[in-house]
Amino acid sequence: MTTPARSSRLTGQRRWLLQRLAMLATAPAWLRPVNAAAAGANTETFFAMVLRRVRDDYMAEGGPGDATRFVATINTNGTWDDVDYADRGIGDWRPMPHLVRLRRIARSLAQPGQAPPAMQTGTDALNRGLRAWLQRKPMSDNWWHNTIGQQREIGRVIVLGRALLDEDIAVQAITLLQDPGMVPPAQATGQNLTWYATQQVLRGALRNDAGDLVRASAALASTLRITLDEGIQPDFSFHQHGAQLYTGGYGLGFLQDNVQLAAWLAGTPWALSGSGLDLLANYALRGMVPLLRGTQWLEWGARGREFTRKEDLPRPGLVANAMVRLAPLVPRRSTDLSAAAARTKVGGPPPATTNQLFWRSDFMVHQTRSVYMSVKMCSARTVGTESGNGENLQGFWLPFGVTYLLRRGDEYDGLPPVWNWSALPGLTAPDAVPPLKGYQTHQAQFVGGVSDGATGVATMALDKLQTTGRLSWFFMGDTMVAMGAGIRSTHDHPIATTLNQCRWTGLVHTSAGPLPERGDRTSTAGARWLWHDGLMYLPLDGPDLLVQREHRTQSSSAINSALGATNANAKVLTIAMQHGLRPAGAKFAYAVSTPTAMPVSATVDLKLQILSNSESLQALRWLTTSQIMAVFHAKGSLLIREGLTLDVDSPCICLITAQAGEFAIGVGDPTRRLGQIGLNLRNNAGKSPSIKLTLGSTTPIPYQDTWVGQL
Repeated sequence: MTTPARSSRLTGQRRWLLQRLAMLATAPAWLRPVNAAAAGANTETFFAMVLRRVRDDYMAEGGPGDATRFVATINTNGTWDDVDYADRGIGDWRPMPHLVRLRRIARSLAQPGQAPPAMQTGTDALNRGLRAWLQRKPMSDNWWHNTIGQQREIGRVIVLGRALLDEDIAVQAITLLQDPGMVPPAQATGQNLTWYATQQVLRGALRNDAGDLVRASAALASTLRITLDEGIQPDFSFHQHGAQLYTGGYGLGFLQDNVQLAAWLAGTPWALSGSGLDLLANYALRGMVPLLRGTQWLEWGARGREFTRKEDLPRPGLVANAMVRLAPLVPRRSTDLSAAAARTKVGGPPPATTNQLFWRSDFMVHQTRSVYMSVKMCSARTVGTESGNGENLQGFWLPFGVTYLLRRGDEYDGLPPVWNWSALPGLTAPDAVPPLKGYQTHQAQFVGGVSDGATGVATMALDKLQTTGRLSWFFMGDTMVAMGAGIRSTHDHPIATTLNQCRWTGLVHTSAGPLPERGDRTSTAGARWLWHDGLMYLPLDGPDLLVQREHRTQSSSAINSALGATNANAKVLTIAMQHGLRPAGAKFAYAVSTPTAMPVSATVDLKLQILSNSESLQALRWLTTSQIMAVFHAKGSLLIREGLTLDVDSPCICLITAQAGEFAIGVGDPTRRLGQIGLNLRNNAGKSPSIKLTLGSTTPIPYQDTWVGQL
């Protein structure tokens, strides 16, 4: 192979020695200060400190991989035969492997102990490859690849190979690094803004440009705040691509990158503020940790289209690593962060029962030491999910009441490619999956919940694909109760409610005995309960349970075109209630719980009483605590106990707790339009206090409040 003319004609061991000395002791000319007059000796020390930290991180990202093979197979013109440089794909952009290979070569060269011949050959390949990229200028039809994706790799190549790059190549490469002011404002929001600011930090440190670092630090500070736009929300969920729950996707990158940047800039004039770091700690602990279960699960409903991707690293471990690194930067939260990280690394359960309503995102999650339960909804105020770049092609129904039920965190591993996407866990829907393109929305207003931190209620007025209904979910201890009423459809496919669609693991037991081990479709008519893999399902109202067990094979590209045509295989269990074709007012109720062992008839009493399951009122009483949970779909009344009735003057959610004659009534307005809700308590003694609650007056949630009083 011949080598193109270079700006410095050094050969053999002399060139290698000078390059190594330059890497260790001096900066090439292209790294000298752009604003040298403004950069004093101390500032130059800070530039070196930042670059050292950046380089250490990039060196720790993984081994050199196939660097030796990549050096051996690169062409004299700096290309590889198996890379499609003309591709303009918006998802899996095919030129990108070129930059990944250059990063691996640069990292390999940065390892100590490289022999002079290998060093020379690798350096030639590195320069040739980067020069070829700069000359060809591959472009995608997706702006993200053009201004963020390729720069994430180019930045690593420059930092790792900074003393080995020819000056003209380095100068050109560094000009590709973007800052937030170089792109349309709509592109520089949330995590995207963090990515642009990261490029600006690298550019400033590489060029000794304090102005770049000042502006990058300010841009980062602008993202470390509570916002109603894209970013960290008041409930500590994370939004990206509109009002879309993305805590486990873009929001995870936001946490990782901001923690990394905070570590790079710590102790410099551009360090992130204490208040910003404290917010990051709160976001990790209150927004991210509640969505984790075991060592594998980070809530799929909080990952947008990304949960259909093939991943090499489980996301809970990434959250734990970020918390470990953040802990010393936020001393007053260090203990909490370290404890949460340690628990996450081993997949430990939460220390106490928690119920959390992410009211900005139409999402509720409930965790105990025994079980994880969540419900994903969508209203006219939120974006439910999205499909783009060939990802999440089947996700039409994802935000319409999908409930994930887990004990360990692996219950759904490998299932998305083989799922029946009209029978997702918890879903009430027709047996049809329209194509999903772009954002999934829902025009319903009556969507929301109320939580006291340990128990909670969520509700959604379903109105999608010619199908309507009133759906509510009630969480207490290790149990979830789901109710549906007024289910109607004019769709030409039958309607069903799916209790779960999970991995089929071991025997399925019912109150009549175990089902045969063969895979089949079985009605459990008359069964009082069904048990599988540690979860117990109890039909409380509506059709009998139908159980389907089967081995499924499906092409992975059906959900994500980047996965290719390889087949996925899994054993799948589906538990459902069938409502038939064009139901006109169907209803259902069921409970899911976690018994300590396979239940017998004496242990299936969950100590709950359904008070109503109608289109106007869905309510139940937990007999162990006497707590009542009620969803009033219209103004109405509810008998709380003998001789005591609650009237409400508007549709609302109520969480009613009575202790020692004192009542606490938590009230929420799912429409977020009312401002006030009137309550009236009537008893036989003639006492009838009327209460007008001004919602949001005493709570951080603008559509909720609590009345406490005595009768």
